Amino acid sequence: MKFCSGCGNLNEASSHFCDACGASVFVPAIVIGRSADANLSIDDPSVSQQHVAAARLHGEIVVSDLNSTNGTCINQRDHKIVGNVRVNTTDTLVLGSYKLSVSELNRHLQAPANGARNADESAPTPPNIGAAKTSYIVGRDPEADFTADVPTVSRRHIQIAKVPDGWEVTDLGSSNGTFLNSKSNRLDKPALVARHDVLLLGTYRLPVKLLTETLETSNTNTAKASINLQPKKPIIIGRSDQCDVLLSSPQVSGRHAKLTLLENGRLLVEDLGSLNGTFVNGKRITREETSLDSQIAIGFITIDVTKNHKVAVNSVHNAIRLDALHINRSTVHRTTGKNLTLLDDVDLSIFPSELVALMGPSGAGKTTLLQILCGEEAPTSGELLLNGENLFENFDRYRSAIGYVPQDDILHKDLTVHQAFYFSARM
Repeated sequence: MKFCSGCGNLNEASSHFCDACGASVFVPAIVIGRSADANLSIDDPSVSQQHVAAARLHGEIVVSDLNSTNGTCINQRDHKIVGNVRVNTTDTLVLGSYKLSVSELNRHLQAPANGARNADESAPTPPNIGAAKTSYIVGRDPEADFTADVPTVSRRHIQIAKVPDGWEVTDLGSSNGTFLNSKSNRLDKPALVARHDVLLLGTYRLPVKLLTETLETSNTNTAKASINLQPKKPIIIGRSDQCDVLLSSPQVSGRHAKLTLLENGRLLVEDLGSLNGTFVNGKRITREETSLDSQIAIGFITIDVTKNHKVAVNSVHNAIRLDALHINRSTVHRTTGKNLTLLDDVDLSIFPSELVALMGPSGAGKTTLLQILCGEEAPTSGELLLNGENLFENFDRYRSAIGYVPQDDILHKDLTVHQAFYFSARM
């Protein structure tokens, strides 16, 4: 089991995306129960085989009952918990009739969760932190630990390292610089950052919370897969576990694309009848011979082939930036024939993890701007960039990942409820 780092929803261990919010950054949970396979095994008949899940989420201990027979309570037995509940080390969990102190649970949360232990055993010695990776590279390079495929980001832009006092960021001589919270605070030497801080890599906004949680979890928002490409030995990319490179994304078909290294050193890219298409240098292809440095993409997933024929796959669907630059939209009045300006030189940047609300009086152009931002309507002039790429020039690539809810209900008022559901299902 694992908790979503974004919304806190409890998911199955095999889940690649949160069932509630669709995010892909998780915090592993330990399972407490009577089963010998539980991370914390309790031999008590009132405890279910898998009774409760627990994890440390954003510095707090969170527990969630797993539909146990006798329920889970905190401190007293007459209030069973529902959903996720935060607990303190002074609390006591009541599993059926078995009492487990949260302080004892906390010791197990700090220990490795890869083996079952009995509740009366002392927690093993924590692993050697120095043996784990504590330093990471962030940049445009597909080999980076966190890949931000944005023009303003250098190939090796920053190094972020786990230190006793938190996280330390060092600029690696980037072209456009690294800034902390604002463009007036350039980082010219190593600096400690907090979870609420925001890094600016050139103009690319990267919240520290998003970055560190991505690096600390195995299921990251820059999920990588790599394999060596050999001549005349094609590799299959897709969502099926039978593929050579497995991409767990709803945009990817079971068998999506095939890559073949040719004897002349070039690359043959073939789409295998996928639903959302395979793109080479922004163009949807069926079969294309191209150079190794070409950009191969499936939605927000980019596929890079290095000079030593290593295939690196990067997904940045949780690190998306949208920039509207000098957007103008005008039309002709249907009665008078005069030109009407609907949008006048609008600039707007929406950064990763931001929720943005547009406010204004009726007729101010809110709907027109939203239609342009989601690619439904082109501006008269100006640019709309998605991670540095023109959205309208690459719309076929991104269209399956863009959602838009219109102002009016999409209901067929002349149909019954049953007919409306049947029609939608058939669509």
